[in-house]
Amino acid sequence: MPADEGRSAWTRPAFVGSAVLLLALLILVVWLLARGDGAPADPGTAAPGSATAAPSAGRESPTTGPTGTARAAPGRSVCGLTEEADSGTLTRAPAATWQLVGTVAAPSVEGQGPGEDDDGLRTCYARTPTGALLAAANVAAMGSSPQLIGRMTEEMTAEGPGRDAALKYLEAGAAPEIPTGVRYQIRGFRLLDYTGTEASVDLALGVDGGLTGSFVLDLRWEDGDWKVVLTDDGGLGSLPAPVPDLTGYTLWSGA
Repeated sequence: MPADEGRSAWTRPAFVGSAVLLLALLILVVWLLARGDGAPADPGTAAPGSATAAPSAGRESPTTGPTGTARAAPGRSVCGLTEEADSGTLTRAPAATWQLVGTVAAPSVEGQGPGEDDDGLRTCYARTPTGALLAAANVAAMGSSPQLIGRMTEEMTAEGPGRDAALKYLEAGAAPEIPTGVRYQIRGFRLLDYTGTEASVDLALGVDGGLTGSFVLDLRWEDGDWKVVLTDDGGLGSLPAPVPDLTGYTLWSGA
């Protein structure tokens, strides 16, 4: 039996040396590289599948952060989207309209986002589980457009050392070119966590050749919109990981 027989194509040397690397570049390099030796984030568990969200509680009361420190209640949507939820999950794929952004189909849902589209930069998402999912999916799609790299970093990353490092990295002209010849599309999702102010979304992506990988985007509600949380060195907190199939993911695709 050949050594590679029975092994996932993601783990075969020829593929590891090409598509996995390119997928990492297409997404992680766009977001200024998840530099270092970190392992892929633990995907955790999430119920597959319709949005169920608890109604937003009183807006005047503070919420409590993960360390127990009181923080101000989240602000309203920067573009006036009215739906809000302080908790919830997704148990069904939202019905979406899909539009190519760069080379990737990006979803939109009326009332959930994106609420603004500035020459391809798709921003403003509802403070709901669906809004968080849409923000993550649109970031993944916009990652295929070199023209949006700088603007995404400036406008769609959460404040902190990671954002500062990412902007410095861009200002130094260190961002490598996005490789051509590889195409990816969103194939499914898992909402791993949602608190109304923080969210983690696991996206499954299909690459040319029918291969599938995933990565997790951590989001924070800030200045009336969902922002991508970067590590202190300006990268994403999760490296792409191969997945054998879409078991456990809610299927969702525009292409």
